[in-house]
Amino acid sequence: MTDSITRRDFLNGAALAIGAGLTPSSLFAAGSTSPPAMTGLRGSHEGAYEASHRVALQGEQVDIDALPISEHVDMAIVGAGIAGLSAAYFARQRFGARHRILVLDNHEDFGGHATRNEFRFGGRLLLSFGGSESLQSPSAYFSRGVFFDRETFGEDRLAPGDPMRWVSDDIPPAGRNADSVEAFVARFPMSEDARKQLSELLKEARDPLDALAPEAAEAYLKKTPYLEFVAEHWGLGAEARKFFRQRSSDFFGFSIDYVSAAEALAAGFPGRGVKTPGAEAKTAAASAEPYIYHFPDGNASIARLLVHALIPSVAPGLARSRRMQDIASVSFDYAKLDRPENVVRIRLASTVLAMRNRAGGVDLVYYHAGEMKRVRARRAVYCGWSMMLPHICKDVPQAQREAFAANVKSPVVYAKALIANWTSFVHAGVHEIYAPSAFYARTRLDFPVSMGSYKFPKSPQEPMVVHFVHVPEPDGSFENVRDRARAARGILLGRSFAEYEAAMRDQLQRMLGSHGFDDKRDIAAITVNRWSHGYSYMDNTLYDKTGDVKNLAAAARQRIGNIACANSDTAYDAYLHAAIDEAARAVRDLAQG
Repeated sequence: MTDSITRRDFLNGAALAIGAGLTPSSLFAAGSTSPPAMTGLRGSHEGAYEASHRVALQGEQVDIDALPISEHVDMAIVGAGIAGLSAAYFARQRFGARHRILVLDNHEDFGGHATRNEFRFGGRLLLSFGGSESLQSPSAYFSRGVFFDRETFGEDRLAPGDPMRWVSDDIPPAGRNADSVEAFVARFPMSEDARKQLSELLKEARDPLDALAPEAAEAYLKKTPYLEFVAEHWGLGAEARKFFRQRSSDFFGFSIDYVSAAEALAAGFPGRGVKTPGAEAKTAAASAEPYIYHFPDGNASIARLLVHALIPSVAPGLARSRRMQDIASVSFDYAKLDRPENVVRIRLASTVLAMRNRAGGVDLVYYHAGEMKRVRARRAVYCGWSMMLPHICKDVPQAQREAFAANVKSPVVYAKALIANWTSFVHAGVHEIYAPSAFYARTRLDFPVSMGSYKFPKSPQEPMVVHFVHVPEPDGSFENVRDRARAARGILLGRSFAEYEAAMRDQLQRMLGSHGFDDKRDIAAITVNRWSHGYSYMDNTLYDKTGDVKNLAAAARQRIGNIACANSDTAYDAYLHAAIDEAARAVRDLAQG
């Protein structure tokens, strides 16, 4: 290859940029703390993506043959997220317990989006999730509220008593402690006309599509944006429509402008009165079986259970107890992840920059601790961000490249604040706040989950983790949600930790300051989990034809010689179970020879 990166070139470029400043990765390398306990900027932090960007965005390539083979393994797995760890687990079942496996990941922690956030306050451990959170919550003590910001609505106002469903709600109607629609909407800093429009819509007294046949109504809803639907059939003006702007951000990964009426209504948005016989009974039955099954650290516990199954020495305490409920509180020894005696080795802070099929195997080149190294494996499973694979592997066929390129993932930020107490939430009468236009679309007290020896804070005087969701919204309009995600990613990566922190402090103070909150006094620590490639692309009826996403997923799953691909990208499905299913399928594909 004529345009290749030498070791010197690489170290003079991205690698030196990685070392600039005191980042979470450099702290980990210095041995100052364990990855879950790191605060500051995590997820897509400095040091995790620069090397990949040099290859993907600047077109630089690695000359594999110029590097000596430093290691031989039976299987190499790229990505230590849920799919990668599951692939290792299934591979041991399929190929035997002595199957030597090397798992490489560019982050400072395993789990991918299923990352764990740890905080300590006065010697007490508090846990939260940094990304993937549930297995698809308990009842609330207080109501939900809506925060209207002065920049958009003319004044800062917190309106408690929200009666609306959240997307795939974890709290049944009887447990929401909500006010009547009239009382709730009366608190909005809006004109009388806008409040009247929203009140009628939220009460859902009619079905505006009653005259249409079911098939025609479904076709219409799939191709009509939700805001257009409520404007046409419920008379919502521009002022009233602002209420819904970020209501979809947490679940969909983008604002309501890019959500069809069909998807919004299915997710619980108002606009179509229930007329189908028995529908109410079905809804009640669904509420009795909660949407969310949640470990104290979200799906990080799934990743930890997988790692322990692969490398038992990482948590000897768990091996002795053999109790799943101890997974939340047990300590992990990260020094045991990559030991020479391990049959399975997990090597963190290792960015794979090249992959090639060879006769009877696969060669991979990765960057780790200032060096590029080459490993040869009999077979490989690629569980990293799929759009990256064509940049590092020339063997990917064109149809598969197109399938990977079409999976433009939505960027999202899950930020956390450890607060000394949560009395201000009690005084405000809310446990969760939606903000239509503020920086953070959603703010809520963390899930009340106790497990084993880990106990969730019950008293308002105890410290608490507060969860925030931010989805960057670029200015202007876009032809489709993919273009919007690309523009949003640039905004997300362009913001510093200081900007995320300042927005958090400002918003909390404006929402709760009148109820006794003081950001300078009450915030003890902040962690910002920034995911530039967050939610996998899923079928969007506004922009995709029937069958488009299904066909793309089928192309993305194709085996490439000795390389199989697996994760939520290849499923075109952003859920944990999809990543696990894809890992099982990829290992089966490789077992076929």
